[in-house]
Amino acid sequence: MILNQHIRIVNDMIGLHEPSFDLEDEACVLEALRSTWVSTAGPFVDKFEKALAEYLGVRFAVCVCNGTVGLELVIETLKRVRGVAGNFDIIVPALSFIGTYTSIISKGGVPVLVDCAEKSMQISLSEVSLIVERNYRLVGSRWENKKTKNTLLAIMPAHLMGWGCQTEELFQLGKRLSIPVIEDAAEALGCFYDHGRHLGSRSQAAVISFNGNKILTCGGGGVVITNDASFANRIRHLSNTAKVDPIYSVHDEPGFNCRLTNLQAALGYSQLKKIETLVSKKKLISDWYSEAFSDEERLYLYQESSFFRSNYWLNNIILENSGLRDYLIKVLSEEGIQSRPLWTPFYLQPYYQGEENDFPNTEWIWERALSLPSSSTLTAEQVARISRLIQKNCRFDIC
Repeated sequence: MILNQHIRIVNDMIGLHEPSFDLEDEACVLEALRSTWVSTAGPFVDKFEKALAEYLGVRFAVCVCNGTVGLELVIETLKRVRGVAGNFDIIVPALSFIGTYTSIISKGGVPVLVDCAEKSMQISLSEVSLIVERNYRLVGSRWENKKTKNTLLAIMPAHLMGWGCQTEELFQLGKRLSIPVIEDAAEALGCFYDHGRHLGSRSQAAVISFNGNKILTCGGGGVVITNDASFANRIRHLSNTAKVDPIYSVHDEPGFNCRLTNLQAALGYSQLKKIETLVSKKKLISDWYSEAFSDEERLYLYQESSFFRSNYWLNNIILENSGLRDYLIKVLSEEGIQSRPLWTPFYLQPYYQGEENDFPNTEWIWERALSLPSSSTLTAEQVARISRLIQKNCRFDIC
């Protein structure tokens, strides 16, 4: 069903996820502006990277121009480090933002899709294990696709909506099979699992986004995090055009121009100081929704019970069917309230050319999930209004 005709933009619309800025944010941006260091060099980039590394509990943080480019950079670096030329495979969830897949394709890779866990948006790790055992064979130190001969470069989960997959099982799987794990943690800033470790802090590398709709925004941008010094150095080198002589502009390998600007870093640095306050407010909003829907039979608020701490980025309700989901999108839009279905799965995209496969768990969650307004500035009255509209219209039988 095409939903565009239902989307209405009004001045007083309650947006899905709007950023919030204060005077401290303005002061930092103005400081960067007045310094004239507004491009990819400047003191705020260094400050922001150091503050991120400390908060995330990693040794290295390299800021880049956006999250998708960050994934591309990680994949390209992993290819060069492992000496993989030509086509390769990366195992990914069947449900994610399109950038998860295009980052692989743009580097000559093939996304190998895995179903979600049951009633979950997160990748099924048991399915990952089965796919490796069924479709690959170990040749020397590499897993080779039995049909295409492609090297299996990595396992790349995407942690969606402020929740994550079973991280301990993920790392044990990667360790057992000797396959690198890289994480699309675009939506996961402020998410922690057991023992106080931040999501993405234990793998080969992870990427977090600072897009305008994220819990912390620079207007764009992202960060690659890792504990591997040589990997971090290679990431930083490649992101800065692989330049070895800044005076004569000598480059020792093909690089990329994808660093975060000092102007953006100033905003991010200021916002990072408030991250725990933002997460606390987001938790409160989630609690309001949870309480409002606690007695509903036709929907529930999505959560991952085994996850240690979410950042509660986007609140999602799970409905009886896609008909009810699409009907609620229309009703909410008519009242000036923005909502969204999950991304259309990659295997249903018009240009998808992979093998026909069944992804029943992905299909189930995609057809039923609806993302609700979750801005940190939402009031209890606004959440109550949104919840009442949903409850009222869930009384109808929509197929």
